[in-house]
Amino acid sequence: LFGKRVFARKVSMPAGKTYRFSITTPSTADYDLYLYKATSDAIGNPIILVKSVSATLGATESISYTPGDTNAYIVVKRVSGSGQFTLTSSVS
Repeated sequence: LFGKRVFARKVSMPAGKTYRFSITTPSTADYDLYLYKATSDAIGNPIILVKSVSATLGATESISYTPGDTNAYIVVKRVSGSGQFTLTSSVS
């Protein structure tokens, strides 16, 4: 993601399960992890369902969410530094 500050993908999350997302980052970068609702509020603002925003270089960011049946966007934002992150997910 050279020069990119944000990575986003749409995810489908059927009800009744817990979804976990995690990013590992290099010691030279700070990334944050967000899960946004696929639809906005009444005036068009994005709705954050859950987030992990540690202000530490190389920190692992993790979130868990148990939805009703919904679509959402998983978003990784580079806050500072450089280097590649690894995004993993699991369902239970």
